[in-house]
Amino acid sequence: MAPLKAVFFDLGGTLMDDEGDRAAKVAALAAVNARYRIPRTGEETLRWFLKDLGPYYAGQPEKWIPIRDHLRRNFIAYLREHGHAATDADSAWFERTYDALHVEMCRLYPDAIPAVVQVRATGLHVGLLTDVDEKFVRPILEAVRLAPLLDSLTTSEAVGVGKPNPRIFRAALEAAACAPRRAIVVGDSRTRDVAGAKAAGMLALFLHRAGERDPAADFHARTLTQAADIIGDLAHG
Repeated sequence: MAPLKAVFFDLGGTLMDDEGDRAAKVAALAAVNARYRIPRTGEETLRWFLKDLGPYYAGQPEKWIPIRDHLRRNFIAYLREHGHAATDADSAWFERTYDALHVEMCRLYPDAIPAVVQVRATGLHVGLLTDVDEKFVRPILEAVRLAPLLDSLTTSEAVGVGKPNPRIFRAALEAAACAPRRAIVVGDSRTRDVAGAKAAGMLALFLHRAGERDPAADFHARTLTQAADIIGDLAHG
């Protein structure tokens, strides 16, 4: 096996706890209901939004359309259903509120920063490879203090496609000036992270905090601490 040169971490569900993201969505939609006096809870409104948005949150491998565009469309439709005609100012307020609550409420797993620091200490290139909008994710990475620890950030919006499309994996490799066989992807999705990495000729480490292993993955870990130890062993040959 060729020595490792680069490690690419997934964000949501891998470094970042999805519960904070969900709580921020609920809080943003509760704020919508309060502002426009709509008698629904944030949870009820999230279920309404997810009827359309669920597939987009699950990935857009062929062509990435920013999530904020889908959110705006749903926000306008939701207000219309409740007797309000959304203006540009309304849509701008919603986007600001949605983003600000995510910056406030999104949290990394407790083992995320120590694991990334441990991997950086090996001298490897540390990148983030994530299905997300640029404008949305950068303030969050600053807020959770992950941004200074990254050598590269590869997003679906910047590349124009989502995982597991090989284009986004190739873009990450180009950012690290790294051959596929010398890179490993750490992620919690069998389809987006493991299958995507393997199709691009990269190694895959499947992070399964719960559930079964993925036989397609090269390595498995229950925690990011275990993942960092595996990567350290690979880096040192």
